[in-house]
Amino acid sequence: MIIQLIKYAFRSFRKTPLIHLLNLTGLTIGLSVFFLVSLYVYQEKSYESDFSNKEDVFQINSEIQGMMDGMAVSTPNLALVQDEIPEVEAITAFTKGKADLATDDNKSLMADAIRTDAHFLKVFDFKVIVGDASSVLSKPSTAVITNEFAIQLFGSTDVLGEVVTYAGDTYLINGIIEKPRYKTQLDVDAIMHNAKVDVYETKAWGGASKHIYARINQATDRDSFEQSMDEIVLKYIYPHTKGDEAGNLSIEGWKKDPAYRGLMIESLDELRTESKAMLNLMPKLDQSRLTTMIIVGIAALLISVINFINLSTAKATVRFKEVGVKRILGANRGLLISQFLIEAFIVVLLSAILALGVVELVIKLSADFGGSFVEFSVLHFSEWLMGAAFFIVGLTLLSAIYPALYLSSNKSFILMRKGLPKNELSIFNATGFRKVATVVQFVGSISLIAAVIVMFLQIDFLRNRDLGYDDNGILTTNGLFYLSNPRDGSSTISAFQNELSKSPLIEEFGFSSRLPMDDVKQVPMPLKDANGNEHHAVIMRANIEYLKLMKFRLSKGTMFSGAEIGTSTVLNLDSIAKKQSLIRPVLINEMAARVFGLEEPIGELISGKYKVVGVIEDFFFNDLRRAVDPIIIVESQPNLYSYLTIRSKDQNSAKAFVESVWEKLTWVGYSDERLEWEALESNYAELMSEENQGFSYMLFFSVLAVIVSCLGLFGLAVFTVDLRFHEFGIRKVLGASVIDIVQLFSKDFAKLIAIAFVVALPVSIYTLQNWLDDFANRISLSAEVFLFTGLITLFIVFSTILFQSLKAGRLNPVDTLRNE
Repeated sequence: MIIQLIKYAFRSFRKTPLIHLLNLTGLTIGLSVFFLVSLYVYQEKSYESDFSNKEDVFQINSEIQGMMDGMAVSTPNLALVQDEIPEVEAITAFTKGKADLATDDNKSLMADAIRTDAHFLKVFDFKVIVGDASSVLSKPSTAVITNEFAIQLFGSTDVLGEVVTYAGDTYLINGIIEKPRYKTQLDVDAIMHNAKVDVYETKAWGGASKHIYARINQATDRDSFEQSMDEIVLKYIYPHTKGDEAGNLSIEGWKKDPAYRGLMIESLDELRTESKAMLNLMPKLDQSRLTTMIIVGIAALLISVINFINLSTAKATVRFKEVGVKRILGANRGLLISQFLIEAFIVVLLSAILALGVVELVIKLSADFGGSFVEFSVLHFSEWLMGAAFFIVGLTLLSAIYPALYLSSNKSFILMRKGLPKNELSIFNATGFRKVATVVQFVGSISLIAAVIVMFLQIDFLRNRDLGYDDNGILTTNGLFYLSNPRDGSSTISAFQNELSKSPLIEEFGFSSRLPMDDVKQVPMPLKDANGNEHHAVIMRANIEYLKLMKFRLSKGTMFSGAEIGTSTVLNLDSIAKKQSLIRPVLINEMAARVFGLEEPIGELISGKYKVVGVIEDFFFNDLRRAVDPIIIVESQPNLYSYLTIRSKDQNSAKAFVESVWEKLTWVGYSDERLEWEALESNYAELMSEENQGFSYMLFFSVLAVIVSCLGLFGLAVFTVDLRFHEFGIRKVLGASVIDIVQLFSKDFAKLIAIAFVVALPVSIYTLQNWLDDFANRISLSAEVFLFTGLITLFIVFSTILFQSLKAGRLNPVDTLRNE
């Protein structure tokens, strides 16, 4: 019976090839978008899923008074006192970064590497494919590498016993690990047990230099673990900070102390979704993009399903006689429903297979689009394929149940007679359903068109806004730390500055505590206004030369010397005073003036120690969505943790010169280190590329969704011409012109599109306002946006039905009425 029904299905396909081709194409496009979005959501929601019991793994952050969100690094001593914390199975301390690993035969390769202790694989259980997982990192100066990196560096995976060298230390390769299948913050090539991590130092209780992760016992609750962390804080960190024992002091009492330093924990899921700690390794989930993609994916799926149902019922009249004959010959309704479900299943299955092929092709061949949007194949995970299989069955029922019930719903005498009264099949009124479905389709399409326009305008606004500084020709690096000698505390920074000042390759250079688009130094500190009210602002330290080369603009006040500067003039910083005092003259930005309520800021004191002498126009130092930080600029000479910023027309030559001077003045113990450069323009361009990438996805998926809607509209136009074939012939006999027929044909579609536009308008306004609210600096929704959306929609609709409307208008009455 099943085989016979399948034969009937393919026979039906041959009878109406155009409708089935449109159905197949529309579903394939819709499912391709939906599958791509599903893979993206699955990818973004499955971080760290390679590690067993990932819900028991926590990052231990540092809390510092005034640093509201903490830092994602803490004291490495925690891993050395883990026996005092009964809730944990293991604590590990590590750093992650680039490492130039060299072999005995002087072959070297840059690796993403982790330098850690013996407990790392107990917290993050990477799959060890060669070696004993319990002992591969048990001894200092041992390492494990991935199989891919082993082949790249050694040409083979038979590497046990080989050694690699980094920064003067030699590591014995004890094992090979498998690269994680899921996305992870720990996507590395090598994990090395560094002996320095094992050294306990009392002074380290006051520092924060390592990422610390703990795996707790499954029987332990979070509250108990947090209580143990508080006890560690009072036992070790409080005495180191205050110089005496905590005694009966509670953790709440210690948190109120201005010198407070403590610990906080965050789960892996919290790190991914809500953590605001500085220096996090875990990439933050872009919830806005995720939500947008989910909406687009569901919209594309619904549009394609509605399209399928629409076209299936549109050709129902062709099959009424077939169904009637089968009913007369004894076919029951259940058999007819089965036939139509099988037909739908074949179409859905073929569409799904084609869609999976399209998705695989996009991922594999398009590095600029699919490779960055989704990074693993549709065949990557069996559970995803199982979900897709159940989805196909569910989609078949969803999309085919209405056409099946509709086609099998009437008595045979109704189905056999010529024509079909409008009131027949009233409980399954296909004409009304098709109109509603068409409206729903174009509500989605119009909303997507409006979203694309608004996203383009917002991104264009961000791209062209005034940043408040000149980033042309600027390079930055932060390798000054290596100019110090840790043995005697001396440094060669002054000599470094002198050498740079002599070079004609460097037009300007300066030093600062932070960089544009870099969150590392953005630590809002609590400060008080004149009324004692507390606000938070970022303290930025920079020397005169840095402020000068960035070309900040002064809007109010004077320079430190007292020279008057007019509004919006370029800052003349040559005269800024270099004297230090208890009350320090500072420059603030316009946002700081607003936050501290300073209508006339010049001469005002902030926290009793910062005297405002000038106000700089706001400049954008953070990401694209956040508001400008309140910033207080304090003059400071460079230190070991400052960033070097240079401006040069010949950047390659300038970098080479700086590196040669830096290598000459670097302490011998850091001779293997290298400077890492960033172009300031590229920082902003990189942030813009993320927004551009999101817009590209939105545009691509929206275009596909609109194409599906147009395929459905085209199918309905074909059906309408066939259904009103005789009507148009009679109208031609009675004197209707081609234009009259075209207008009559197009009017019904125009009504549906107008209704869809009216419904889509409030939906679009609400969703787009919410999306724009994520940006502190944004455009406003205007009537022109929706007018343009309407014009685009009308153009698309009438371009789609133009051929069929002209066909209807050019019908020859002789051909249409000769059989009447």
